[in-house]
Amino acid sequence: EPPTVSHGQLLFVHEIVARGAAANNLSVRVTGCLRGVDRASCRASLLDPRVAGHSIVVDISQLIDQNLRDDELVQIIGELSIVSGGATVQLLRARTLRNVDGLDLDIFMKAVKAKEAFEQDLAS
Repeated sequence: EPPTVSHGQLLFVHEIVARGAAANNLSVRVTGCLRGVDRASCRASLLDPRVAGHSIVVDISQLIDQNLRDDELVQIIGELSIVSGGATVQLLRARTLRNVDGLDLDIFMKAVKAKEAFEQDLAS
């Protein structure tokens, strides 16, 4: 039987940062602003577009052939891991990335919250 790949839990960057080490090994789908794309190290930063000061590091090694630009709004599906060095860093190993420039973030966030409320009602 082929291995199953998770669809990715829908989270925002600030939610991932708030979870800290509890986010380790989560499969996520996250929307953010790409910054500091470094093809040599296969790293970039993903900034929360709505909550200033929150970011995670993205491993872009599987996306190296894609045209990645600083300041583009993207959605990434991948797996989180906690990397220890001088400081503990949340690293998102990106499987897929799509550009979502032009996405109305206010409406998107309202839709996500409505989806979460519906799922909670369904579960109870």
